[in-house]
Amino acid sequence: MATADYCGIDVGKNGAIAFLYPNGKAVAIRMPVLGKEIDLHHIESLLVSEAPKLIVIEKQQAFPGQGVVSMFNLGVQYGSLKGLVKGLGFSFLTPSPKLWKKEILEGTAKDKAAAIRYVMQKYPDLVMYGYERRRKKEIPDGVADAVCLAEYGKLRG
Repeated sequence: MATADYCGIDVGKNGAIAFLYPNGKAVAIRMPVLGKEIDLHHIESLLVSEAPKLIVIEKQQAFPGQGVVSMFNLGVQYGSLKGLVKGLGFSFLTPSPKLWKKEILEGTAKDKAAAIRYVMQKYPDLVMYGYERRRKKEIPDGVADAVCLAEYGKLRG
């Protein structure tokens, strides 16, 4: 497969990394995890191998009612990914969920279900690694968000 044009990263251990290719194909990979941490070496290998021209990492922020430890862990992962991408010399964006959803999911409820529907419609042949699909239309929300983030990069790129 050719190198990717755009990459979207939904941060977190339940997140995903998605690549959009010049031929219109999309591929999503379950967030690589090693023990209790995201596997930065594996992510580095993926990014170097695919060499996207733009990477989009979803900006993380705390919301009322979220656990302190889980938000801290998410913040560490977000910072680690930004540092990795910057250190590798890739161009990147870090839009907030509100910003990318406003552009990509325009005219919808802008929720997880809307992102899943968008991806199912735009990429019916989406390839997913690290997931077992029990039904053809089953796409994890982390995958949907990662693909939408890559789409945001495509619009901005």
